[in-house]
Amino acid sequence: MIMTFRQFQKRLAGHIVALRARTGLTQAEAAKRARITRVHWQRLEGPAPNPTAETLHRVAGVFKMSLAELVGAVQSSQPPRADVGREL
Repeated sequence: MIMTFRQFQKRLAGHIVALRARTGLTQAEAAKRARITRVHWQRLEGPAPNPTAETLHRVAGVFKMSLAELVGAVQSSQPPRADVGREL
């Protein structure tokens, strides 16, 4: 079944929250590593994130994963990788 964009947005936000929680980063710390503002990061974790590809690439970098891994996991509803955050 193909997910709607709204479903993708909700899953993306939840996935970013879960990844950040796993790494133990605050929103401010994650935003600093991604080189975006804390408010921008907060919106990523909100109910309807609509990030650019560049922002998603930066977010993936915070968690030491590729953009393809980040988006692929969101699309398949996979939980965050077990090794995320161990090196941070």
